[in-house]
Amino acid sequence: MDDVEHSKPALPVVPDKCGPPTISLNYLLDFAIQQIYHEITVLSELLPKKLDGDRKISLVQFAHSTRMLFVKLLAVVKWVKSSKKFESCAAICYLLDQQSQYFIETADRLVTISREELVVARLPAFQVTAAVDVLTQGTYLHLPTIIQERFTLKPKISAVDEANVLLRLNQVLQYRISKVASTLSPRIKGIVIKNGMLILTVPGEFEVHLTVLGEREQTPWTLLNIKMLVEDYEIGYGAQLVHPLQLNMLHNVLQSRMDVAKNAISEVYNFLHAFAQSLQLDVLFCQASQLAAGRLRNKIIIEKYNPKERMLSIGYWVQRITKKGMGNHVRLVPQYRVTIYGDESDDSSLKVRHYPIAPDLGQLDDRTGRLSIDRLLSETLVVRCRERLLRIRKRLKAAKPLSIVLYAGAATPCLWLPLLRDSVDTREECVVISTGVWVHEQTGISVGGPVDTIATSIIERLTRYSHIYDTVNRFAKAYDAHYNKLCSVQAYTFHKLVIAYGRERDQQLIVSFRPRNATNDRFNLNFGQTLPISIYDSLEVNLQETTRWNAHCMVATILKEKFNAKSDLTELVHYLVTTSEPLHSLSFFSRIRFQSCKVLAQLFNVEIPYPLILKFHLMPINEVTLRLTYGHIHLEFIMLSGDSVAVRDSSRDKPRCAGLHQFFHLLSNGTSRSCKEESKFTRTTSPMQPASLPPNIVDASPAAHMSASLSVPPTSDASVVSPATFGAAAELETSSAPVVIDHETLRRAFNFIKFPGSNLLHAPLDDYLNSLCFIRKLTLAFEAHMRHQSAGRVPFNDMRSGLDYVRVTVPVATPPAAQRTDTNAPQTPQPIGGLVSFNFHLDPHTLCLKLNIEYSKNSPSPSDLMILERYFEQVVSRLNNELAVFSFINLCRMDPSPSTYWNVSIRLVCFTRDQMNTSVKRYQIAIVYDANLFPSKSCDLTQE
Repeated sequence: MDDVEHSKPALPVVPDKCGPPTISLNYLLDFAIQQIYHEITVLSELLPKKLDGDRKISLVQFAHSTRMLFVKLLAVVKWVKSSKKFESCAAICYLLDQQSQYFIETADRLVTISREELVVARLPAFQVTAAVDVLTQGTYLHLPTIIQERFTLKPKISAVDEANVLLRLNQVLQYRISKVASTLSPRIKGIVIKNGMLILTVPGEFEVHLTVLGEREQTPWTLLNIKMLVEDYEIGYGAQLVHPLQLNMLHNVLQSRMDVAKNAISEVYNFLHAFAQSLQLDVLFCQASQLAAGRLRNKIIIEKYNPKERMLSIGYWVQRITKKGMGNHVRLVPQYRVTIYGDESDDSSLKVRHYPIAPDLGQLDDRTGRLSIDRLLSETLVVRCRERLLRIRKRLKAAKPLSIVLYAGAATPCLWLPLLRDSVDTREECVVISTGVWVHEQTGISVGGPVDTIATSIIERLTRYSHIYDTVNRFAKAYDAHYNKLCSVQAYTFHKLVIAYGRERDQQLIVSFRPRNATNDRFNLNFGQTLPISIYDSLEVNLQETTRWNAHCMVATILKEKFNAKSDLTELVHYLVTTSEPLHSLSFFSRIRFQSCKVLAQLFNVEIPYPLILKFHLMPINEVTLRLTYGHIHLEFIMLSGDSVAVRDSSRDKPRCAGLHQFFHLLSNGTSRSCKEESKFTRTTSPMQPASLPPNIVDASPAAHMSASLSVPPTSDASVVSPATFGAAAELETSSAPVVIDHETLRRAFNFIKFPGSNLLHAPLDDYLNSLCFIRKLTLAFEAHMRHQSAGRVPFNDMRSGLDYVRVTVPVATPPAAQRTDTNAPQTPQPIGGLVSFNFHLDPHTLCLKLNIEYSKNSPSPSDLMILERYFEQVVSRLNNELAVFSFINLCRMDPSPSTYWNVSIRLVCFTRDQMNTSVKRYQIAIVYDANLFPSKSCDLTQE
């Protein structure tokens, strides 16, 4: 037995947490005691409430359960003594699990080796045959041709071969279509064969392109393209009614039906004809729904619409029947109805059926594809009205005594029944019977107004209708002939006319009539805006992209006065469509922009309560002339025929807009025309003349009373450097003759772009005019500075100015010497004899504000000069502040020494009090330059 045990392999030691779970006997006893204690506590609370018999039963149950619990614990303790026989089971299970894991890891490793390492380790298949061919014959005959086709392009088909193929394909198409010609529908009006395609056209419904890809008769037809000719210009502005995805689905479905059909051409016609009819019915239903919900509300009703049966029924001349006992419910019952339907047994177009039947009633015109339910109802109602009047005339003629009954009127037919025998030609002595287009019936209960008020209201309404109708009737012929391509009539409700115009049809003209207006201005014109038509075709809608505004609001008063004098709607619409683009561009100057003049007031030492002025102002002179006041510059924009605009300088005394012709010549790429001979140009006859801005700044500056600065050098001799060293160019051309430009050039002049690094917008014309005004303001500031030069100001040696430039020359300043006798007293730096010349001018090539800086001595490097000039153009000039220019000049005239440190700070300097008002102090901005790091050594370069 011992030999057998020694021959068995030793079992591995089971590590912790790998064998069966164990628990301490102490924990078991503790749990048992806690449970018994809990049950005793519960019994102590429940036993006093029970009877004696129940108490005994509860105690016996408690004793029995407690005894069984400890008996189980005793059995477990006795079993532990013999549990050593089962301890080897855990070691055996652990050993088996360990061996199983070895098998799994070995299999995974073998798979990894076979898939990753052995693939690379195997030997390749040596191409012995290919090597022999290459070495012996010098070529490889077994190369697959597909490789050559991948790298070598196939030769293109020649033009002759292509023409022969298309000719043969046209012959095949003629043969194929001639075989089925007897089965084609007579509604196919166009059959064209060209370029290898068969084009079938059904007017007002569809156009389809077909072809075949072979000469055999069994070759199926191939569908190339489908185009639906159904259009809707009343609601959708002629936009495509079928989405490209729907057309693609129709293409796929029809191609699959053609492949299995015996007569593919008939299948194409039947399929597209049914789809076109359903699309036409849907268009008519949408138009009827819009009329029933809008202009013809409670006048017509849609009784039935079934797309599957292809039927639409509309009732008109509706009677309002009130049912009692149901809360006075009103039911609309039509007297007449019209039904539009499509017959499946007949391949004709949509048919119209009227109830009751009468001759000469309206029909649908589907030859153009532009169906109109409004036109159908209008033609039908005209016939119904004439039918009723003729019926009444027949009864009146048969009545005794016999009388004459006249039928008159074309647009509005009526019956004339004279009350006296000799009063046929007298309108006041006749009874006039007329049937309106729509019958209106209203029951009044306790009407508050007198009879005169009701009569006046009716007369005013009829007057409004007649005036609007007369104006629209004269405009209708011109609209149908020409203006329907330039504008759209959105609504005409007999008392108001709404016309949309503009490139995107986003501008509106609303014409109305006011009979009670005391003045002659009874026609009222309102200009508004609406959504552009391009928004209906775009996939994304952005209503806040740009601010829309009707520019004709600027001339609304002038147009209103002229329209009330002539009442010519054709002339008004022609003016609106031709001036929409230029007025929209000029509308930028109609906005209110204020500009501060506080700096000039400080330089001139003038008190202004509100130092704000308008930057520009646009004022209409008449309907074709607008005058722009931009500072001291006055420009007139004159609308000309042929999409042209004339711009001229109308400034007072003399032209002041230098380079105006060059600006528009540069902006139009040479297409602008200058009218040098003013006699050939028609001027406006308006009595209004341009007025300049009031001279707010005319008083002399009391700068002579200011405290002198110690850092400004005395005035040096201006003859050291001649101003001629500037190489001054000739001024830009000024002329009051107009320059003629097109609308596109004017639009480019107002093409707004953002400044780099900011959200501010600027336009070329605004920048050009602002530069001229800024040069003018600099000239005034420099002249005031030179008139009142003192030791506290920057000395100007020379100044020259023009409309497009201003040049100043100032001496160069240096810091004081390091050695001083008195360190506490500030010293004035001495100039070294050099001059700095500043040339503020308009660049003749770009017409933008530029600056040229030249030093007479010790000139900085060209790169530094370029940095200073760019800093002025991009920072200083955009501030539009004269003090900023003075500070820039003071900065550029400093000549610091490499051994001296400059610290810049800003402070307020108090000058002498004003002689007029001694209680008011004068404060000016000062710049303090510290010559050293120590606060005790400093000098003040005071600048206003």
